[in-house]
Amino acid sequence: ADHPDTLASMNNLGLLLKVAGKYREAEPVMQQAAERAEAMLGPSHPCTLRLLDNAALLMQELGKHQQAESILHKVLDRRELAFGPGHPETLQTLDHLASVLQAVQRWAQADQLLQRAWQAREACLGPTHPDTITSINSRAALLVKLKRRQEAVELVRKALAANEESLGHVHNGTFQWVGSLADVLQDLGQKVEAEQLYRKVLARAEEAYGPAHPTTISIVNDLASFLADIGEVIEAEPLLRRVVKARESIWGPAHPDTLQSLSRLATQLTVVGELDEALELSQKVADLSMEACGGSHPISLTILHNTATLLQKMGRHAEVDPVLQRCFQAGQAALGTTHPQTLQVLDKIAAVLASVGKYPEAEVISRGVLSAREESYGYSHVDTVLSLSRLAQLLQMMGNLVEACHLFEHVALSTEALMGPNHPDTMIALDSYATALRLNARLQEAEHVAKRALEGARFTFGSSHATTLQFLSNSALLLQAMGKHMEAGPMFRITLDAREALLGPHHQDTLQALINLAAHFEAVGHYEEAEPLVRRVLSCRESSLGRSHPETLSSMNNLVLLLRETGRLEQAENLAQDTLKKAETLGSNHRCAIQALVSMAALMQALGRHQEAEVLFKRALRSSEVTFTRSHPSTLNIVSNLAAQLLVVGKHLEAEPLLWEAVEGQEAALGPSHPDTLQAVNSLAAHLMATGRRPAGGPLLWQ
Repeated sequence: ADHPDTLASMNNLGLLLKVAGKYREAEPVMQQAAERAEAMLGPSHPCTLRLLDNAALLMQELGKHQQAESILHKVLDRRELAFGPGHPETLQTLDHLASVLQAVQRWAQADQLLQRAWQAREACLGPTHPDTITSINSRAALLVKLKRRQEAVELVRKALAANEESLGHVHNGTFQWVGSLADVLQDLGQKVEAEQLYRKVLARAEEAYGPAHPTTISIVNDLASFLADIGEVIEAEPLLRRVVKARESIWGPAHPDTLQSLSRLATQLTVVGELDEALELSQKVADLSMEACGGSHPISLTILHNTATLLQKMGRHAEVDPVLQRCFQAGQAALGTTHPQTLQVLDKIAAVLASVGKYPEAEVISRGVLSAREESYGYSHVDTVLSLSRLAQLLQMMGNLVEACHLFEHVALSTEALMGPNHPDTMIALDSYATALRLNARLQEAEHVAKRALEGARFTFGSSHATTLQFLSNSALLLQAMGKHMEAGPMFRITLDAREALLGPHHQDTLQALINLAAHFEAVGHYEEAEPLVRRVLSCRESSLGRSHPETLSSMNNLVLLLRETGRLEQAENLAQDTLKKAETLGSNHRCAIQALVSMAALMQALGRHQEAEVLFKRALRSSEVTFTRSHPSTLNIVSNLAAQLLVVGKHLEAEPLLWEAVEGQEAALGPSHPDTLQAVNSLAAHLMATGRRPAGGPLLWQ
């Protein structure tokens, strides 16, 4: 059992299980092989050290970073003593240890190890040796993660020059380095130079290898991914189809590279609105990956995850949960409950539950993921902070705005401490915090935070970057909430024009910019300018998503509101009935159905059909209680609307408890000075005064 050949066979079995994605089965095999080698061959034998190294890499895959680090420190010490600090296997251990340290956000220590490995290789092997160039790339990748992009560009340019000198302009390694440089330039916002590099290296590869060679196809894939990332979705699609066709021909439909290409094409079809073809392709890929790789392989898990995302975008929520549960169970079996990939799937399950209104279940999962990451990585790790941010987003959706705002503040402070004040992730966290402050009606604080985020984004990304445009849109929403419509309007228009130029007229971000501009026009009474924008969004969503998709229904509801405001009540009623009918196919408690019920009720009020309005408000209230809970601000708004309707028909005794409930609920959820709270207070005060009573000791009612 302890013969060296037996140990080698055990190691090979463990590696095979690992390649198959069966990490938990591989773990005891590889640990046992390393322990036996240590006992039989000695702790510093090359075979023992290789087995320990392999076991450490598996620990990292399983998310067991502390165990992996401990093993690698042991291997590093022994290799340095046995082979010397410049031996290739010693330097390889430095690389592995740096990777583990990066996973737990110990950036400075990781950087020291990577620099040490690079300098040793340069001294021993020379600056143009492939291993030296690989070391440069590893450090450049770390600098990119830290957003020290300019330093990364200089390193990659150095590596590219060395590679061209060593291997020539048309070597596969040179092509890879050109791609790395293009990636960093893209991250810096230098898209024109990045695209020129991709096209230059593609032309070289086609000339050297031909249009269907695997190297050429890999570059086509990189170019397609780049174009998709910068919003050139129409140009990216035929390139992705070329990649799929070539890889199916070269390797067959079930090869991992082919599967990844098919999955990317499905994602791209989703972006351009070809949802039926995207879903058919995604399901085909899922079946192929299951057959070729097994249900627990990382490729299969990723493809299942992508399929669930697509179903969610299509509004087919009932089909999403089974796919994600299947993904979670397979991931848990292969990787364990606390593995990063398992936690990622749990995050997605929570998001899907939230999207169909199952907020309490989503909150339980989200808090569980946060707890697992805190235990594995610590409270200040980037993944833990990400979980905190997602929990804050969920609480915001649930109407728990005060706690959500507190968490967003913590996320902003933690991100700034981790990444620095000028890091893009810090800007994103500040923007989210500014939005939370706006929703809590802390408008002056929000303005200060939003201004800092927008200025930082302009400096880091440039004025036309998608992130900057999102911050600009959020700043415009804040100005509108502050009543500064003259300042907000031009910002909404700039965002729309820039997104249309960058992403095209049908992209979801462009449509959201249209919605925001239309809402601005409605807020200032310019309905004739708002209407064509509302109708344009509706037309785009109907053609790309179908008439029963939640986003389409939301657009239909927006048009109902506009028609009502402009006095076209008969048209509004016909559209409202159609909207409600389609929304209820998603479920009577779906948020779209609740929204449609409230709109129909308000329309009945405008038509003077008060009995119908009362029935509709009560239906909406029952559904909202199920979906959002009774204490959710959205539910409390319906409570206020129902109370107002009851007062109109003289049902004062039934209305008054609802008015009190709205005041107390909004104050608890939003705080005493929030506009919704003050509106509820004013409604109650007006009712008490109309019935000849003053609020007993309630100074709040007279603010």
